[in-house]
Amino acid sequence: MLSETFVAAEDHPSVILLDRNDEVIGAASLILEGRYRSLRRGRFMILHSKSSMTDAYRSLLTPLLSKISGIDEVYLFVSLGKPVESILKEIGFKVEGYSFVLKRRLISSSLETPEEIDFTTFDLEKHGETFCKIINSAFAKLAGHFDIDPNWLKSNLSISTVPDSGIQLLYKENEPVGLFFSEINSERLLEIGPLALLPGF
Repeated sequence: MLSETFVAAEDHPSVILLDRNDEVIGAASLILEGRYRSLRRGRFMILHSKSSMTDAYRSLLTPLLSKISGIDEVYLFVSLGKPVESILKEIGFKVEGYSFVLKRRLISSSLETPEEIDFTTFDLEKHGETFCKIINSAFAKLAGHFDIDPNWLKSNLSISTVPDSGIQLLYKENEPVGLFFSEINSERLLEIGPLALLPGF
């Protein structure tokens, strides 16, 4: 949902759809900030219409795309089974991948690991570069991924609610090969992600 302080700009081109009574019945807005432009891909912040007609979504998409340049593709995330899924396919979108949300009750359990495996609690100053290397390698082929750096990581962590020991690095024979990231979300649930391993492990 867009906040009341949202402003349409070059990096957030936006359009609205009106009905015959000049009532807003749809809106579309793209995220085209630096990292997205570098990949020549735009991500939809919102693409929604109260009308379930294909033409309504086409009426949002066409003028919005005419406003941008230097972008080869646009994408968005859609819940499976929603009517809009078939509408988006009709206007040219295709499925590129799937994301799933898994939930588990917090139950104590023991973990036995091989002797060559060890976990280390993340420290930004010590492990920032390592964190970024693992993420960039593990998700290099994931749709929508853009490479991160320590500055981006520091900025992101400053607005995240990460519990003590909530970020762990996985070492195999003293080599960092994976990581576990968790934070407490707005529903007071521990949200895990990303969970990453270097290719080959």
